[in-house]
Formats: sequence, C-alpha cells, structure tokens
Amino acid sequence: MTSFNNHRIVIDSYEKSSIAYDWCVEHIPASDWIAVTTNNDEAFYFTYEKHAQNFLFVFGGRYYHGD
Repeated sequence: MTSFNNHRIVIDSYEKSSIAYDWCVEHIPASDWIAVTTNNDEAFYFTYEKHAQNFLFVFGGRYYHGD
C-alpha cells in the first residue's frame, strides 16, 4: 500500500489547483500522488520528495512534511 503521509502541499487558489491537478496527471505516476479538496483549500499528497519539490517549484504552496 502506498503512503501519502510524507509530503503534503496545500494550495489556497482553486483556479491554480485545477491547473496543478492537470500537471500532476501529465507528469507524475498516478500511484505516487493524490489530491484532496476541502472547503478552504486543496492539498496534494506525494509519495516521493522529488515529486513534491518539482510541484513546489512550479506551483508554490505550503509544504508540510509528515511521518
């Protein structure tokens, strides 16, 4: 089972998150990320730090590292 607890990036802009979602579909294997929408933001969870760092470079956001 894949764990997405390691790398979370939160984006507040729903417009930007829609573009970010499409970017993830094109550039990251589906088994290595997931997006979760809440009332206030959208969070992207990544299995690998390299994907999280690439995402941050392109879209920014707030990064949270969990274990």
